[in-house]
Amino acid sequence: MKRILCGCLSLALAATLTVPMALARDFEDVQGHWAQSAIEQVTDWELFAGNEKGEFMPDETMTRGMFVTVMERTAKLLEVYQEPTGTAAFTDVPADTWYTQAVIWANENNVVNGVGGDKFAPDDPVTREQMCVIMARFLENCVGMDLTTYKESEMTFLDQSEISDFAVESVKVCVALGLITAA
Repeated sequence: MKRILCGCLSLALAATLTVPMALARDFEDVQGHWAQSAIEQVTDWELFAGNEKGEFMPDETMTRGMFVTVMERTAKLLEVYQEPTGTAAFTDVPADTWYTQAVIWANENNVVNGVGGDKFAPDDPVTREQMCVIMARFLENCVGMDLTTYKESEMTFLDQSEISDFAVESVKVCVALGLITAA
């Protein structure tokens, strides 16, 4: 189960997302791309999709709204999804967007807390450290993994002094689980 989960999350990091669903082989812009096989896998699993123009846009920057949508879909795939019961706790998350329910789900399950000031910043690029925090919280709060030993792992990033204090343990977890690499 851990191997499947880590593989699923690793593939989620290897590609990018927009909306609605399609298969990777339907996207002309992924043919021959370095991440084509990963994109094909995550689209087959329905974790990632393309935009309304039928493009996958594999080299575009992933936003925070996109990433929590992938995490919500991962929860459904792993059958650990719990339907959200409330409304968006963030003033910058409208009630009717493609990412609204994912943000509500992630907030209710303590996967995200926002960026401060009652904001989520759904259109901001998601950073590496934010991805790690979100994935570690997902593993702990949704999957029920004990990450204690992983939080004490070593990591060697050239820019590790720039990793925010709040994210250091989560980055260590993601490195130890092979979700990101320090190379």
